[in-house]
Amino acid sequence: MFKKNYRCLYYTGTVLALFIIQQLASKIGGLVAKLFSYQRIDPHNLFAFIFIHHIVILIIALLIIYFTKELFDISYGFKLGNIEVGIKHVRIFSIIILTYVVINHLIGYHFGFIKPISFSLNMKNILGTLSFQLFLSGPAEELLFRAIPISLLLVFKKNEIIKWGISIETVIAALLFSVAHIQ
Repeated sequence: MFKKNYRCLYYTGTVLALFIIQQLASKIGGLVAKLFSYQRIDPHNLFAFIFIHHIVILIIALLIIYFTKELFDISYGFKLGNIEVGIKHVRIFSIIILTYVVINHLIGYHFGFIKPISFSLNMKNILGTLSFQLFLSGPAEELLFRAIPISLLLVFKKNEIIKWGISIETVIAALLFSVAHIQ
């Protein structure tokens, strides 16, 4: 009984520590990004600040992975899995997200919810925004908000599937991500 409570205490402490680390990483990313002026390359403040912010988050996440990988003997899931299954899931996700975006925009357009773009659609704005979305947003946030929490939480607890093949660690990681992105 004592051992189970001790493990639960470590698990809860790890969740709290992960939350604090994620918040600190975001704050540090913001502080570093504020050190620079982006007026020449990004006058509409669309991508440059958030680009630097996510580079810092990515560096912090990689440092955490580097130092905890050996300490806890964690692989962090960087091994190549079943490519066919991965491609199948990417296709399913792509169809779902495309359907959602199209329906959302049609409804938004019909009811006047879509606001007009307040910046010019020039090559710099488009490439800057797309490159951030494609190359930085996903990797930085996947490492900080998914790979690290799930991997570290699995150190203290077995991967118990609760429903639909989803583990409690995945749910906790999703909750931490949601809390971090509340405005």
